[in-house]
Amino acid sequence: MTTVVESTNLAKESTDTVVRNMQEEEERTRLEAERKKEEELRLEEERKKKVEAAVAAASFDQLDTNKDGVITREEFQDFVQKVQNETSGTLVEEARNLIVTAAEDGRLEEYLKKECPKDSDDSVLPAEAEASQTSQSLQDEDPETIQERVNEVLEENSRLRSENEALRVELEQLMALTVTPDMTPPQTGNR
Repeated sequence: MTTVVESTNLAKESTDTVVRNMQEEEERTRLEAERKKEEELRLEEERKKKVEAAVAAASFDQLDTNKDGVITREEFQDFVQKVQNETSGTLVEEARNLIVTAAEDGRLEEYLKKECPKDSDDSVLPAEAEASQTSQSLQDEDPETIQERVNEVLEENSRLRSENEALRVELEQLMALTVTPDMTPPQTGNR
């Protein structure tokens, strides 16, 4: 029979363990978010460098599209946009190839199993079941169909990222307009 003191100590130890586990999980989540953000920044910086290199390497004739001997702002912006699109297309193509290759050789399914651990009762998670089904269907389909699916997913991802960025900008603008009570001086009756 355990005493009240022993029960209290056990409860405290259990609580401490739960709190420590929660803190560790929060730290892992924070580190993963930081890693993803750093990777996105690195990719964006890489894309910018490629665009800058292409602009620097461009000959006058490539920039002067109407061949009038003058490079207008529009011609320059059109060239930069074209290079950005090509760079983005190259990165998207590389990502597509990696996803298709991972799906074909089973690494995608392996990754999903590792990242989506099963519950203690070994029931299959919906995402895991869908990934397994998708992996199997990808093996049965021809490469063109797989490529189309990958394109659709990447286009949707791109659209969602753009929408997310627009919402982030809008939120920042709204936050800039927000006045908190701490920032507002107290009103006095004497004017």
